[in-house]
Amino acid sequence: MNLVADPGQLDLPADLRDWVEAVASGPLLSATPHLAGGSRSAWNLEVAGAAGRCALFLLRDKRDGGGSSKDAAVLRALAATPLPVPRVVGVSEELAAVLL
Repeated sequence: MNLVADPGQLDLPADLRDWVEAVASGPLLSATPHLAGGSRSAWNLEVAGAAGRCALFLLRDKRDGGGSSKDAAVLRALAATPLPVPRVVGVSEELAAVLL
């Protein structure tokens, strides 16, 4: 199993890549931009973890306002209910990013 990324598949700013790898505890294998609208950038990610490859989703606010971190707080609150919601893997106020 190849767990080394092709540099051409990492369409992600270096600061976000470093943060994702630290939070996900594994190397980033791919990052594909996802259309997210005018206020956010988004990527479909694949990370190598202890249990193998893992698909994640990354959101980053394009402007001030903390929308992604507010969304993460709502998702965490809803996680205790019967409503199915994505698991919040990490939040960075500094990078205005949420990893799901």
